[in-house]
Amino acid sequence: MRFINSFLSLQIILIYIILLNSCSKEKPPIAIQKKTIIKPLKNPFQTINITPFDISKEDLKKWIQETKELLLKKGINHKDIEEYISEKNLYIDPYIIAANLGYIHELKNSPLPGSSGNNPYNLDHQSFYKQFGGVLNIAHQSYRVPPQIVTSILWVETRFGANTGTYSVLNVYFNLSLLQKMDFLIKILSWLKIKYPDKFSFKLFKTASRRGQWGFGQLKTLLNLSKTLSLKSLKGSYAGAFGIPQFIPSSYSAYAKDGNGDGIINLFTMEDAIVSTANYLYQMGWTDEREKQYQAILAYNQSTQYANQVLGLAGFQGQGQKQNFLPDKDIFKKYRKMNIPIVTKSETQQNILKKDPSKIFSRMNNR
Repeated sequence: MRFINSFLSLQIILIYIILLNSCSKEKPPIAIQKKTIIKPLKNPFQTINITPFDISKEDLKKWIQETKELLLKKGINHKDIEEYISEKNLYIDPYIIAANLGYIHELKNSPLPGSSGNNPYNLDHQSFYKQFGGVLNIAHQSYRVPPQIVTSILWVETRFGANTGTYSVLNVYFNLSLLQKMDFLIKILSWLKIKYPDKFSFKLFKTASRRGQWGFGQLKTLLNLSKTLSLKSLKGSYAGAFGIPQFIPSSYSAYAKDGNGDGIINLFTMEDAIVSTANYLYQMGWTDEREKQYQAILAYNQSTQYANQVLGLAGFQGQGQKQNFLPDKDIFKKYRKMNIPIVTKSETQQNILKKDPSKIFSRMNNR
């Protein structure tokens, strides 16, 4: 670990020297400088007189080839590598990287980033309960996560599927994985330094390097799911999350569940999304203890604002509503045949069903 940290520090120092050298060239006369001053526009993230992020076809071919070789060394199937890691499917998008490094804040805070539109589940909460109450009840019995919490997460994440994203998930992780490569890292950070001078920090070197390692890991997992997911057409957020619950590939691989019994895990169907979300929270330690519940939601999204929003919506939904958390007998029989752990009816009634979730969540919001 010390060796890795030392090596990373040497990389940071090297990049720092390169960037300093690039900025220490002989300055032109003052009169010329005045003509080329960068003037901010109304949008603080747009500037003029900036050279665009240009790369050659040779650069792209080289990075694709290097990525192929690295994936092959990591044991990814050669056929899958050739099928998906190609110029037909991949391109460089510096704005994806900028967004993932926290630069494009208006993209991150947009209410509908990459909205796919045409939402078949554009419902209010009561209508949602009426249509999917049976699955929500089953998820509650199976994983002890109340319907209000699952519903809130799916609403906050994608508005019940209205905003699953339009970015190629494959291309997102390819772009992020390139942050591991020194030549690409220097190029993208140099561009960020010019594009967003007021936001640039040399601390970004370590963050970008780690993000590159993470992105490559997700790319490997994604390729291993090629028989399950349609990778060429898979769309998601600029961060690489996809489906109604916005799972990343590693979360899909570990926690996604078949919620409708058709033998296929498809997070773009509501039943699978509901059961998968409940399973994720359960695996992250969800219990009747409010501290554990809060930590489980933070594991889903590491933001206290996000956790408070989810809990606030859950508390609001529970007010004045008498939910029947016992599933219909026919639905119960259907899910008993599936590989979903079901707690006993008596245990559910004693420990879960008699509690008022709205009171629990209202206390959590006042932490």
